[in-house]
Amino acid sequence: MNKKMIKGCKRIKKKEFELLSRISPRHATEVLYKRTFGREINLEHPRYFSEKLHYLKLNNYYNNPLITACIDKYTVKSYMSCVGKGELCAKLYGVYDKPSEIEWEKLPNQFIVKCTHGCGYNIVCHNKQKFNVPTAEKKLMKWMKDDYWVKYAETQYRFVRKRIIVEEYLGDNLVTYRFCCFHGEPKIIYVQPDEEGKNYIDYFDVNWKKLDYRWAGWRSAPVPPSRPKMLCEMQKIAGELSKGFPFVRIDLYETCDHIYFSEFTFVPAGGIMRFEKKRTARLLGSWIDI
Repeated sequence: MNKKMIKGCKRIKKKEFELLSRISPRHATEVLYKRTFGREINLEHPRYFSEKLHYLKLNNYYNNPLITACIDKYTVKSYMSCVGKGELCAKLYGVYDKPSEIEWEKLPNQFIVKCTHGCGYNIVCHNKQKFNVPTAEKKLMKWMKDDYWVKYAETQYRFVRKRIIVEEYLGDNLVTYRFCCFHGEPKIIYVQPDEEGKNYIDYFDVNWKKLDYRWAGWRSAPVPPSRPKMLCEMQKIAGELSKGFPFVRIDLYETCDHIYFSEFTFVPAGGIMRFEKKRTARLLGSWIDI
């Protein structure tokens, strides 16, 4: 996309951007990058972390059966079993093509409902006696109509089949440990609380030493996250699961006596995470060979 076209698209509306994603994911990516970073993306010779993630998204991940299997919240369970890590997955209660198929009365008192084709499509049931089924089904019907991939031109999600899964509830206040792995080597771990309105993010190295990395607009938590008890074991798991991928973020949970797998993420934050210091983006980019 030339400079004039990018300038004209800087204020593109949501629906227009989603249409552009369908027509040309590359052009949509150029607009997204320009809007976020204020400069043109270099997809011919990518240097920064986000540039390389977008390059991989457009070239390596598009219609890639392995990537699709890993990010589909249902098929990833089979993949995990195939690589000998099935015990890390939460128990599956059922998979459905539409909300009306869910047999709510047969589910346990607590569970989690998810759509398979994107992120953020989660409903937690803490107590089935107080769970509003019609409201949940209405929300699920809306989500099932979403083409999640067009929101940020995330082509890796394009061929994920839209389904609904219901799985085991793992507990309250779970901390997600996000292992950023480069060519099979975990190098960075970050913790990003799910608290509403709390823009906290803390980065650590694999020895749990605090790193001076931060996304623009985000702060370190007032009380730094504690080192997880099973850090070494989680690091080993992340390394094993990330082998063969130039970059992937492996998300894991730690309960009192068990490690659980959360998800594979190949393009965190849609590829538009903006670090406060450019040198951080250059360093992370240097760890990805493409």
